[in-house]
Amino acid sequence: MKGKIVCIIGYGSIGKKYADLLKKNFKNFKIILVRSGKHKKNKNSFDEVIGLKNILELKPFFCIISSYTSEHINNALFLAKNNIPFFVEKPLSNNLKNLSKLNSVIKKKKLLNQVGYVFRHKKLFKYLKQILLKENIISANIICVSDLKKWRKGIHFTQTNSAQKKFGGGVLLELSHEIDYCRFLFDEITHIICNFKSKKNLKLNVEDEAKIYAKTKKNILLSIFLSFSSKIENRSCTIMTDKGFINFDIRKNEIIYYGKKISFKKDKQNMYLCQLKYFLSSLKKSKKGYPSIEDGIKTQKVLSAATKSNIMKKEMKLSL
Repeated sequence: MKGKIVCIIGYGSIGKKYADLLKKNFKNFKIILVRSGKHKKNKNSFDEVIGLKNILELKPFFCIISSYTSEHINNALFLAKNNIPFFVEKPLSNNLKNLSKLNSVIKKKKLLNQVGYVFRHKKLFKYLKQILLKENIISANIICVSDLKKWRKGIHFTQTNSAQKKFGGGVLLELSHEIDYCRFLFDEITHIICNFKSKKNLKLNVEDEAKIYAKTKKNILLSIFLSFSSKIENRSCTIMTDKGFINFDIRKNEIIYYGKKISFKKDKQNMYLCQLKYFLSSLKKSKKGYPSIEDGIKTQKVLSAATKSNIMKKEMKLSL
């Protein structure tokens, strides 16, 4: 086989996105899909193997884990134990099971890895991070609402992974970018209270709305509203500082910095490409990816605390 082999575990919408980006931008890679069941047709006619064990004889340069959220950690543990670097799509998992075990194997083997919280590689967020370091932030109001029915063409929304609890669905995990960027911009979350809502007319076994209140290590108060059952689309944040308000809109790709508009070129595809380039650069330099599994675990702990808060109907305190 010519070229370095990259295995993609799971070929849903995000797996296809990574495969297309690799095929278009990195001609020296040979892409092989890893299926859990029988072979299926794929538009690019990528070679396929069945089962994780068949990855070993391929000796891949790295693997991309884009399987069901509920399978991420088992996939990652298999790769880590066999010394195969990997990139795992967000969220890291649907619970905390085996996360510490995975982290221990990675540390022991000094294995390179990265978690797909792609907003960390978006120009808007990089710029925000720098300007917010100079601000005295009091609070932030985060909104992320959209319509799951419009997310994926060609498949009924009830049949998507997002709508099924067994695969790690539900609005909290699906829209966990918001939790991760809160950690990135506003520091670690120390306290959280959360309430889930499931609309009966959607007939889903997962939550479609989540209302979250949280506090960070810097005593910044956060209000977060997530929904994938909304008829409107909005992905924005209003930050209150001691000098006024800073707003940013992810869909419009702009920041309103105390009344002054700062616009960025729309970069949805580019940020995914930047993320891949960063990971490949990390592999080349034998440098830990960003964000790493260790960082992804911190976000997962916040997600787990939010779920527990909804069940127990009380505020949860996180240990840092």
